[in-house]
Amino acid sequence: MLQESSDIVKRVLASTEWPVRGSLGDLLQLALTEATHMLWGKAFDLSNLSWLLDLIPVEVPRTYSISSFSTDLLPRTIDLTVGRSTFNLSSIIDPSQNTKGNGVSSGFLNPDPLPSLLNHDAGEVEAILIGISKPLNFQLPVTHSTPIVMFAGGSGIAPFRSFWQARAAQTSGRNILFLGVQSREKFLYEEEIRDLIQHGKLELHVAFSRDRNGLQYNPSTKGMDEKSIEPRYIDAAIIEQGRTVYDMIMPKRSGGLGGYLYVCGSVSLYETVMHGIRKAMYNCRNVTKSQAEELVAIAFAERRFMLGKCLIILAQNTPTLQ
Repeated sequence: MLQESSDIVKRVLASTEWPVRGSLGDLLQLALTEATHMLWGKAFDLSNLSWLLDLIPVEVPRTYSISSFSTDLLPRTIDLTVGRSTFNLSSIIDPSQNTKGNGVSSGFLNPDPLPSLLNHDAGEVEAILIGISKPLNFQLPVTHSTPIVMFAGGSGIAPFRSFWQARAAQTSGRNILFLGVQSREKFLYEEEIRDLIQHGKLELHVAFSRDRNGLQYNPSTKGMDEKSIEPRYIDAAIIEQGRTVYDMIMPKRSGGLGGYLYVCGSVSLYETVMHGIRKAMYNCRNVTKSQAEELVAIAFAERRFMLGKCLIILAQNTPTLQ
């Protein structure tokens, strides 16, 4: 009925663009201005809303890493690291393309601060239902002295903040963070990371893909030196530290350090990290391609190489918020 009386519905159904960027609510609001009230009343029975569940599927729960560590069984607060997802509505729905759409969960957990500042009467805080899950395949080593290497991209740093906080709270082994972000402005937790580096609890190797204002880890001063570096991706930083990466991935029985390696971020980040690890082994130890693949396979088999879920990020034995 709406299709016959609403131009916007016709344009959406006839569009070659799919999916059309926008929500069902956006579409119905526009259709409401075009359809007659009589037709609208026939299309949607407001006395029985059972049709609503057929029209709008239930949202799949999102899972986010808890980005803080606590020794308390039930801490009063927890931290999350949530990148805000935004997109332009389709030109079919919004010809001016001045309206931004937000991610369902990220727009709620990390809303645009400007409207909140302008709207002083924000109303009551809505109660939300959460669940805690504990992933089995993304946990810190049982032995605290075991060295770890963390590979993160953007908000993929989320679970690693709980990692380094947990390790800093105890006498632990070597902690190395490889971080890939676009620019210094998007470098999260810089002050906290610098403090850990200064106290010898963390090593950082960072790559900025769109910024020349680089940082370089200085092991002698336990600090980060400001240095102009050409924009690069995380694999370049991994290749620079090739000997360390090789020793970490090599099992102890073969003369290596038997470190635990973790990757958290998007699919493209994982591919870039793996390219960097393989290239690092080729360059520094002159291993063959088959030897490099075997070392990676052994690390996975020994559960020393672990992956956070791409897009849906899982944390360690500091549980996840669902």
